[in-house]
Amino acid sequence: MLKVNHQKNVLTLTLNRPEVRNALSEALVEALIKTLTEYKNHKDVRAVILQGAGQSFCSGGDIAWLKEIGQSTFQKNKESAQLLESLFHLINHYPKPVLGIVHGVAMGGGFGLISVCDYVLAEHHTQLSLSELKIGIVPSVIMPYVISKIGESWVRALMLTGRKLSALEALKIGLIHDTFQTLQEKEEKKNEIMRGFLSSGPQAIIQAKKLLHDLKFLPHDKIREHVIHILAEVRASGEGQEGLSAFLQKRYPRWIEEL
Repeated sequence: MLKVNHQKNVLTLTLNRPEVRNALSEALVEALIKTLTEYKNHKDVRAVILQGAGQSFCSGGDIAWLKEIGQSTFQKNKESAQLLESLFHLINHYPKPVLGIVHGVAMGGGFGLISVCDYVLAEHHTQLSLSELKIGIVPSVIMPYVISKIGESWVRALMLTGRKLSALEALKIGLIHDTFQTLQEKEEKKNEIMRGFLSSGPQAIIQAKKLLHDLKFLPHDKIREHVIHILAEVRASGEGQEGLSAFLQKRYPRWIEEL
């Protein structure tokens, strides 16, 4: 259901329900939350890869699960929605950089997963769609993240029509960041992105990702004070001093030497 591989500072999570195009079941969502939470503060995990097995990345919510829950009580439906939202919130606020590698289809909840990844690499022929309205469901728990990623205008257009985007179209609107056509090209680009993640200061990454989220909610008159405080704090930190010293001494900082 979920393949977990922790190797060389990288945690790779592979959605493994290829028979249903990696549709999100309750058990898969719980496994993702459990695993991501377990490794959240793991010092030997510096980056995460999220991908899908078989022919697709993720086709959205498992229809059988959604139908079963839909026939239950409102409270059960609320708990189910809360579980799903918890997964997107966890990935969106994850302290380690997350690379999504996408192929086949990314629909509904799969579209949502892409929206909370920091970097998305998609196979050239991938099709992406906000398809929930086609089955009478509103993509409510993913909507804040999708709007943040591509803006309200594109969410309106894609959600209300349900039309499928090509990878190149998704690239133009900022949903994904790069594409690949062959397995060799995928590996080359994946490795390049990982080198970028792993060459940055681990604590600096955590601070930077947190700042990105904090800036959305800070009162306007508090932003200047906050960013000044962050810069002063990290520049004087052990990691900041090590990075500056390494640059001046023309050597790699310790977090690269330790890889």
